[in-house]
Amino acid sequence: MSVTAALRDRAKADVALAAKVGDRVWRDERLQGRSTPAVTLVKISDPLDYTHDGAQQLRDTLVQWDVWASNRGDCDDVGDLLIAAVTAAGVQGDVAFQQSFVEADVDSTERADTETIYRRRIDVRVWWKPAE
Repeated sequence: MSVTAALRDRAKADVALAAKVGDRVWRDERLQGRSTPAVTLVKISDPLDYTHDGAQQLRDTLVQWDVWASNRGDCDDVGDLLIAAVTAAGVQGDVAFQQSFVEADVDSTERADTETIYRRRIDVRVWWKPAE
């Protein structure tokens, strides 16, 4: 299981977040016309660290989460729930997550035909390794 698949599954498994977004948590993109609020994630950086003994198991991956909603209040609420769901240490599938950290939290809007879509971009530094 990839780290982004494990993160997606982790977000979907959070009861409070699922109450707001249902199963609308996707990797890579949100298709136009889909219901909101919704969440997408994309991997920004996933370097492999090496020593003279080879690749290290502990990984440092930067993930961009985007929250999409029809109003700023829902966008803020879902973003707060998302941060709580994906930054704590825990195991999802075959991925063991250590504490993760929010590096950026940015609000914006986008126009789609006759509506405004509210967006909250949350960049999270994810520390993880394969579960034992």
